[in-house]
Amino acid sequence: MSPGASLNLSNISDIMRRCCLPPRLLAETLHSIQTILFHFDDQRSARILERLIAKGEVDEDCSQGEGSRFFDQVDSPDYLYWGKRLAALHSYVLARPPRNRFERWVKWQSSESNAFAVAIAALFISIIVGVLSLGLAAFQAWVAWEAWRMPVDDSEAEVVRRLEELIEVMRQQGLRR
Repeated sequence: MSPGASLNLSNISDIMRRCCLPPRLLAETLHSIQTILFHFDDQRSARILERLIAKGEVDEDCSQGEGSRFFDQVDSPDYLYWGKRLAALHSYVLARPPRNRFERWVKWQSSESNAFAVAIAALFISIIVGVLSLGLAAFQAWVAWEAWRMPVDDSEAEVVRRLEELIEVMRQQGLRR
C-alpha cells in the first residue's frame, strides 16, 4: 500500500494479511482510548481501565499514556479513521433513543410540543381561576354593600341570636361524640 493511499474496505484485507496497520490509525486508536474513553485525569475512568486490565480484557500497555502525546500540539485533533464513528457515538450519547416504555414516556413528557401544551393548559387554568376570583370578589362587595345599606333591626337580631345558640348546641353535640 502506498503512503498516499487511503484506507478503504478493499485495502483492509491486504493490510490485515500483511499485519501492518497505518501509523495514523494506530495513533488515533491509542489517542481515543487514552484521552476519550479512559482519560487519565478522571479517577473513575482510571479505575475502570485498571479493572479491565486486571481481568485481561484490555492490554496493560493502554495504561502507559503514550496515546495522549500523539496530538499534543493540536487543540482538537482531526481523526481521519475514527472521526465519523466517534461523532456518531457522541451524538448517540447526547440523544440516546429511549429503550423502554418509561423512557419513551419521559422523552414525550419533555418534548417541546408537550411543554407548549402544558403552558397553554396552565394559561387557561389561570384565566379560569382569575375570572372565578373576580366574580367572588364582586359577590363579596355586593354582600358588603347590602349589609351597609340595610342594617339588621331588632327582630332580625333575635333570629341571628337563636341561630348562634343553635350553632353552639350543635358544636357541643359534635364535641361529645
